[in-house]
Amino acid sequence: MGKQLMYVLSAVIVLNVIFILLMQVKLDESAAPVVPRPVPKVIPPPEPEVLPEVRTLVLESSDCPECYDVRAYADLLKNQINILLEDGPDGIFETKILPALVFNQSIEEYPEMLTDWELWGSIKTIDEGLYAGKWYVLPTFNPPFWDVKEQRMRGDVVITLLDMKECKECYDVDIHRQNIENQYLSIKEEHKVDISSPEGKELLEKYGITAVPTIIIGPEAEVYPGFEERWSVVGTKEDDGSFILRDMQRIQLTYYDLLQERVMEP
Repeated sequence: MGKQLMYVLSAVIVLNVIFILLMQVKLDESAAPVVPRPVPKVIPPPEPEVLPEVRTLVLESSDCPECYDVRAYADLLKNQINILLEDGPDGIFETKILPALVFNQSIEEYPEMLTDWELWGSIKTIDEGLYAGKWYVLPTFNPPFWDVKEQRMRGDVVITLLDMKECKECYDVDIHRQNIENQYLSIKEEHKVDISSPEGKELLEKYGITAVPTIIIGPEAEVYPGFEERWSVVGTKEDDGSFILRDMQRIQLTYYDLLQERVMEP
């Protein structure tokens, strides 16, 4: 009985010691100085970059209201250049094609714009007056445009759809209209002719056409950059400048072969 009492007293003493130690830790923590949390540093956003202003003149021909809208092109350039657009003068800047854009020397702050400049444009320096300084002249290469030397609009294309109504299995010649528009050719006039008509027979003989339906594209298509090269894969350019579609097999069309007098499947 005495031993059991001794064990109980010993356990009580141990618990008291543990309690005292825990209280001491809490007192020490409460007495510790409070260290303030660091306030995050606020970094202001960077100032937007101010691009150099480029004085840009628009040269247009009053004789060509149907010409390419060079102002729309200038609006696209505003995503890359800080353009200050204004109407340009007549007769000061020499250019073979109108419309055109003319940039002042500030364009040199955009070196990527001047890559291979000699292939696309020219440089003109004016000694005095309102337009004194160095200028970069960029004529449009998007027809229709005004040919200053010839004093006429270039790039308005006439197309002739040469059809064969008797061939019910043949492809629909009207698909060429959409194909032409997809190549951004400006169609001035469109004619649809059947090979059985006098005009149709004349066209067959004139160009030696043996595969119909087909399309004849007028000479003005030549001013569209890259058109002749692309067309040479499927057709020919004639002596009068017209372009004739001839290789129907290459473009997977069902047509009529006038020499073999039968329908040809792709």
